[in-house]
This record gives sequence, C-alpha cells and structure tokens, in this order.
Amino acid sequence: MCYERFPSVCRKSCFWGLQLDRRKNGRTQHHDQEILYLCLLFNNGISGDYLPVFGILDQPEGIYFKCKKEPASLSLNFFDYFNGMILFEFDHTDFHSWLKDFARELGTSLDRDTLNIPPQFGEGYMRAIRLPNGLSVCIIDCSTETDLEIYRKAQDEYYYILAFDDVYIRRNYSHKIGEEKAVHFPPLYSGAFLNSTMLGNTTIAAKGCKIFAIKIIFDSKWMAKYLGIEKDDKVIRRYLALKTKKLVMEPLDGEYKLLMKELTDADINNPVYYTIAENRVMMMIERFFTRLFERAGKLPAYRIERADIYKMMEVEADLTRDFSRPAPTIDGLAEKFGMGISKLKRQFRLVYGYPIYEYFQKYRMDMAKKLLLSGDFSIKEIGYQLGYQNLSNFARAFKKAYRYLPSEVLNFRRNKESMMIAD
Repeated sequence: MCYERFPSVCRKSCFWGLQLDRRKNGRTQHHDQEILYLCLLFNNGISGDYLPVFGILDQPEGIYFKCKKEPASLSLNFFDYFNGMILFEFDHTDFHSWLKDFARELGTSLDRDTLNIPPQFGEGYMRAIRLPNGLSVCIIDCSTETDLEIYRKAQDEYYYILAFDDVYIRRNYSHKIGEEKAVHFPPLYSGAFLNSTMLGNTTIAAKGCKIFAIKIIFDSKWMAKYLGIEKDDKVIRRYLALKTKKLVMEPLDGEYKLLMKELTDADINNPVYYTIAENRVMMMIERFFTRLFERAGKLPAYRIERADIYKMMEVEADLTRDFSRPAPTIDGLAEKFGMGISKLKRQFRLVYGYPIYEYFQKYRMDMAKKLLLSGDFSIKEIGYQLGYQNLSNFARAFKKAYRYLPSEVLNFRRNKESMMIAD
C-alpha cells in the first residue's frame, strides 16, 4: 500500500532520526532498506549537511542516527523525500487487477487498461493485456521520479511470472526472492527470469530508474497445455530453487530486445493488435524455455562472477547503442570497461553466445529486417540508419544473413499488402 513511511521527526539523546510506526499486529516490523536509505541520505548531505553516521539506534518506534550535530533541515528534506516513496503490496494473479489497484494508490485510474504515470511519480505507462490464449501480460515503459517498492506476497495458488527487465539505473534497483536479495548497481540490469508465487518477491526501483519490461503470468495448466512442461519438471524445480542466482543467467540479447520493442511499438488500435502481441509474447516465452532446457545439465549456466556478467551487460548496451555510427573497437571496449582483450572476448561469447562483432552484425541485420518489414522506410534510409554509407555493402550483408536482398523483402511486403486489399 502507498503511505507516508516517516510521519514525524524526533530527537533521542545524541541521536537524530525519523520516527515510524513499525508495530503491526502486535509485532515489530524490521526493514533493512529503511536503514540503508537513511544512511545514504545522511551521508550524501540530503539532510542539509554532510553528516557522517557514527552509530545507529534501531528502536521499535523508529530509527536514529548518531551524528556530530543536529541535521539542519531534517524535518523538511527527510519528510519530503519519504513522502514521495511508494510502497505497494499485492497478491493478484492477473495484471489487470494489479494495475487497477496500483492506479488507485497513485490517485488515478486506468485508461483502456493503461496506467499513465502521474507526473509527480514519473513518466511513461504500464499496460495490462489479456491475450487470446489466456496469458496475462504487463508492458512497462516508464521512468521513476520517486522510490518505488512493490511486494508480491507469497501464496498457495501456484502461478509463474516470467519477467524481461531492461532497466537503466541511476542509484539502485533490486530484487528480493524469499529471503535472498540481489542488488543491481548502475548503470543497468538487463535480464530474463522466471519466478513462482510460492515465494514472496520484492522489487525496489530507486528514483531515476528507466524501466522497460514485459511481465507474463500463467499457471501450471497453461504451461502444460502450451509448452508441454509439467509443474514438477525437474529442470523447472531446479531453476526456481536458484532464487536470486537465476537473475543473471539469461541476459537480454538483441533478439529479446527486438521482440520487446515490436510488442511496445504495436498500435493498440490496430484490429490485429492482440494477434501481434500474442505472437511476440509466445516467441519470447519459446526462446526463454528453449534456452533454459538447452543448458539444463549445467545450471547455473555461467562459470564467471556475477560482477563480470553485469559488466558484459554494459558492454552489450554500449556495442548496440547506435548503429548509425561505426562499431566500437574491441581494444576500445576493453579499455573503456577496464578488462583485458582476451577476457572480454571470452566472457562476451560465454554470456551472449557469439563473438563480439558477429553479435553486433547479427543484431544489426535483425534490426534491418524489422525496419524493412515495417514498410516505413526506404532501403536507403535503413542502410544509413544502420551505418552503411555504401548501399551495395548493406545489400550484400543482408543477403548473407537471410539469403534475400532487401529489395526482395520490400517487394514481398508490397505484394502481400496488395493481396490483402484485393481480398
């Protein structure tokens, strides 16, 4: 639920802090993140001074910090800061109900199953859709102007949540699954993972995060019917038991990101919108589970440190940020990210499955195919967007990837449109 976490200011001996009511049902509720946030605020001078913390007094009625002097503007800045923090708990098993309640907490309502984020909390939108095959899907494309904490309660009713998160982080973005917590540090987290409702799950997005995500929820009957996977499948059970370790097992690559982009770019007013959405969502699901079962015998998948996987996420984002410019050199990437060339090449291939430039070229050709099929651009425009000054080179590269020339793809699209008009 959304509420004011720190409703009053108080002083206790030589400690200063903010009082909060943590007693619920006769028991004291402890929140580690409250102490973390307060430490960060004190140490970053948000209280009006730079105030190193020399001690913490954690009491049932509040958290207090020992400082050399009383904070100059504690009552104003701390109160304003935490006033803006959003905390929301839910136990829904469909995204429409979840989004409807979340909109109510933000003081607004849904517009055609879409929550347009009020400007005081951020910008962008969250959209819930129900696909013809029964899937409940949430599309998120927004940025946060306040700290956001969303807690999904554990429940006996067994559902799966497949998440594709592409998040640029200013300060902090974290997941907590059961009692395990994983903090993703700036500049980004980009991964796909599967959870179940048997364990509680908390997502914390600090102010300044830019979140691009697709969430899909389904039950074991749906999974058995459409994927042929039973609830007690040993690969699924072993994967779910990894908890936070699985968060870095499937970094989002170019193919995932293009499917996500096609889903968000689809026009909801298009008569075949839900057919398009179902197609892209099913392709994402198929790819996730195919890759999961391909490496079933070697979970967890990577023999490299979590920090190095995050580093590869940064490298991939830098590599594919702007195709209109020449690709960065491997020497340049190694220097920029503080890695040896051999280690960079080895770990990138281990995480993304391709050598660096082969990955770059595959992503670029996939983007070319998407733009050609959209019908919105000429071959010349697409070639220039993807960094080709010589269109003959673009045509050769595309034919090498797909065995067709770009002009043949455009002609196929035009002929298909003509047939639809004739019908």
